[in-house]
Amino acid sequence: TEVTWKSGSSRRDLSFSRRFVGSFIHVHYKLADGFPSGRNDFAEDAFQLAEKYRDFRSLAALCHRDAVYPPEENPHAARIQAYVDKFKEDFTTELFQWYIEHGELRTMFAQEQNVDYLDRFFAESHYPYVSWLHDLGRGRYGMAAQTLLEEADEAPELSSKHVSCFVLPKR
Repeated sequence: TEVTWKSGSSRRDLSFSRRFVGSFIHVHYKLADGFPSGRNDFAEDAFQLAEKYRDFRSLAALCHRDAVYPPEENPHAARIQAYVDKFKEDFTTELFQWYIEHGELRTMFAQEQNVDYLDRFFAESHYPYVSWLHDLGRGRYGMAAQTLLEEADEAPELSSKHVSCFVLPKR
């Protein structure tokens, strides 16, 4: 069965629409960088489009155009929390994926107010090479150890491209 979206549009049309909006937001993002005097106007348009079409990946990216760490210095910190409160897991899933993909684990782990969403994210997503850090921070040492053992069993050779260095925030 095909899912209809708007007046007979198919799932394929919805996918195209989302890609189009994502491209449009990307263009707005680039334009905003090129024209400092109009930067906020374009950025607000991009935020509004991403909100309207529930493009949470673009919202996460837009919210992190400036300062990323520490989170409280991000000029969009209040907006990020408002999106978390409004869109819940729909937004946090994309937000946490953005953090992982951009190597911003310290920012992700520093947001203690969203720890329950982070628990759900790691329960539903497959990021064992990161989830063990979360388990350590939550005092779940057995789970962290088990995850590390499983990861070690699946990685027969340790090469320099697989070694990562993590900086954990102090609590």
